Amino acid sequence: MPLDVIIASPSVDKEVPALNSPDIIAKVLSMYVYTADEESKFRILFGNQIKYIIVEAGTYDEDTLCFPPSLFEQLPKLPRSKWTIARIFNTPGGLSFEISYKGLDGVRSLWHPSKVDFLSLTPEESFKARVLGVKFDSKPAIAKFARFEFEIPQLERETAIYEAIAGRGIGPTFLAHLTEHDRVIGMLIERVEGRHANINDLEACQIVVKRLHSLGIVHGDLNRHNFIVSAAGVSLIDFENSTFGGSEIEMEKEYDSLSQQLAEETGRGCRSIITCDSDFQ
Repeated sequence: MPLDVIIASPSVDKEVPALNSPDIIAKVLSMYVYTADEESKFRILFGNQIKYIIVEAGTYDEDTLCFPPSLFEQLPKLPRSKWTIARIFNTPGGLSFEISYKGLDGVRSLWHPSKVDFLSLTPEESFKARVLGVKFDSKPAIAKFARFEFEIPQLERETAIYEAIAGRGIGPTFLAHLTEHDRVIGMLIERVEGRHANINDLEACQIVVKRLHSLGIVHGDLNRHNFIVSAAGVSLIDFENSTFGGSEIEMEKEYDSLSQQLAEETGRGCRSIITCDSDFQ
């Protein structure tokens, strides 16, 4: 058994102060739930501490997993200590858990001088499960973050992309690294206001793509909704699928597809906006 893991039984639960008790406000910040027959993941704010809870398959039914108040009622009593991850599971003797004090992985490509605490932000919109419209210094910005450890590598790559394009007239301004306690989990970037590109913007978009390709970077998703046209020019966004070391063939293919992408009218790549009214406020 790893040295950082402690197994707790229900009898031990009662001997320690519970983190999930009525005097501590709990809120689900992120959840990764499909069915009760699969492992579920939760990122939960208990007071001012963010904890990660993994629920093994078959522990709770889907209604409980998808309804945080019900989940909170049925969690075992978790200790008020500096653990990072709790794994909840059933045993022949009933519900039990194990906790880990393991440090969580974070983004390591730290090139920008500024860092901002994730919990200090004021969210206003949700574009994706891990992309929020927020206010930063009273101005609109975009927060992109890893909800769980398995998403860190993608944020690592995208952070490095932003370092490479900084100041080159390609994409939004990188404002700060986003932190959660003592690790970096994402980025805060400028929110570019404007309209999506169309075929009439082909030449301006080609210039931006050429700048990106000159750095050996393939964007990976040049749909027209990833070009924002404003009075300042064209800005390319969403580097989640971007990669370094693109071949000449890959870049040529991407460049040649641009006119077709800008003429697209099906709505592919368009993002819906959901007003935040429950999670992370």
